[in-house]
Amino acid sequence: MRSIHPFPARMAPDTVADYLKKLPHGSRIMDPMCGSGVVLRQSALLGHSVKGFDIDPLAVLMSRVWTRKGRHASVCDIARKLVIRAEKLQNFKHTDLNWVAHCNETTQFIEYWFAEPQRSQLARLTKLISNLSKTEENWICDVLKLALSRIIVTKQAGASLAWDVSHSRPHRVRDENDFDVYAGFLKAANQIVNHLDSETLPRGGHVESGDCRQLDSVKSNSVDFIITSPPYLNAIDYLRGHKLSLVWIGYTIPQLRALRSNSVGTENTRGSRKSIDLENLERSVRSIANLPPRQRAIVHKYAEDAELILCEMSRILCKHGEILLVLGDSNVRGIPVYNSKIFRHVAEGIGFTLTNERKRPLQSNRRYLPITDSSGALARRMRTEVLQTYRFSESA
Repeated sequence: MRSIHPFPARMAPDTVADYLKKLPHGSRIMDPMCGSGVVLRQSALLGHSVKGFDIDPLAVLMSRVWTRKGRHASVCDIARKLVIRAEKLQNFKHTDLNWVAHCNETTQFIEYWFAEPQRSQLARLTKLISNLSKTEENWICDVLKLALSRIIVTKQAGASLAWDVSHSRPHRVRDENDFDVYAGFLKAANQIVNHLDSETLPRGGHVESGDCRQLDSVKSNSVDFIITSPPYLNAIDYLRGHKLSLVWIGYTIPQLRALRSNSVGTENTRGSRKSIDLENLERSVRSIANLPPRQRAIVHKYAEDAELILCEMSRILCKHGEILLVLGDSNVRGIPVYNSKIFRHVAEGIGFTLTNERKRPLQSNRRYLPITDSSGALARRMRTEVLQTYRFSESA
């Protein structure tokens, strides 16, 4: 499976491939933290009904494009026409975009990470794609936005002045840039279309923005299987890299900061609910007690988020349904924190029964880790993943 866009720590397709093949044809499958959309894409290819959510706007865009049924040849023709029109908008600049013009912080961010002429070229394409949404189908605009993002979220040379954006570790390495945005945009659009058309989807999916802890748009008892990979505690800050792209898709830096601060697995401990018996949690996961106070509070907040996630899953899942969690254990200040044990403790506390658990090694040469940290702290945090399946307890 070839991805249509870079994504840090992307789930390996074979992680859940065998599990999906065993499910009844046409099962209702949901991934409430869909990320790059691997689960949704694989499920849709097998003919299942899929629904996905994510709090990260770029993940939503990526998954939405990846689960659309049909051929996409017209996208490349439209992209070429946009470039011709963009070349004529000589006086249009990034500060002419509404959300940039009204946010000084976003303006400064763009001017730090993007040089001329790239920021003006990006601004012109952004304006034209935005105008296009009034006359063309939304899916066409989604593919074009993703093509624009693909030339920004790169490992090395791209439309920005940074390297390692695709690994969510952007660092500025130059002051000038000769990257041709228009040529890169056309190439990216063509690559996405080729990836999409390489496999025919029997049916499309539904993907929208949503917080996995509260999915009000999803009916109770409406899903057969939930398959997802919750964020690893203290592992990867996805929005750190994605924001270089999202500022060209209508988001300001303050908006993205608010999204990040409310994400599962972040270091923000504000708004902690204290609903879990933390003493009981620490008896179950003993290593937590060895952490410094601030890190303990982060783990406590993570456990509380796990409870919200699993409670929402218990509402959405049908009575005979099943959950598959792909979890990564963490290493905080040299102390192991077993996220898999945290989720098991919380899941069993609200009425789920663990039916299967197995560990799967993560091969270092296949992990999508930062170039600058492939053998460092982050690599040590992500050596294995744990696959857990849960069903409702018989007595529940």
